[in-house]
Amino acid sequence: MPSDLQATYRGYLAAVVAYHHTVAASLDIGYTDYQAMNVLQLHDGLATGELARLVGLSTSAATRMVDRLERLGYVSRSADPQDRRRTIVRLGKTQPARLYETLEVVRSLVGNAFEGLSPADLEVLERHFTKARDGYQTATNLLLDREAAEDNTD
Repeated sequence: MPSDLQATYRGYLAAVVAYHHTVAASLDIGYTDYQAMNVLQLHDGLATGELARLVGLSTSAATRMVDRLERLGYVSRSADPQDRRRTIVRLGKTQPARLYETLEVVRSLVGNAFEGLSPADLEVLERHFTKARDGYQTATNLLLDREAAEDNTD
């Protein structure tokens, strides 16, 4: 990747992360809790271990996070119909006050960046976002696996 494109991309990622940290703080919830709710919105329920991997937490830390979110009414747990030993976590009926109105502002502003793009341009962006997401998730999993292995050797 050319260095100027890499710098632009890193600046983009930094702005996204800073924005979402700011949103979480404005809603009086932790960033990881906020990110977990985002991930749950993208999936129709996840086992705690799957959620842990997608937000970059150990299973025990994710369990504590789900406990917190459940107490607030932001998530609910139910038994997995396929395997009753597993618990599925879903978004609850309650969401942080101002969440959707807060996100609507950035969706409008960022949505403007896509105006005028051709269908071919949008396909390139979708391919990029998909490959970048998969790359970041793989890197996250590798780090989690390495940390777990180091914890087991202690």
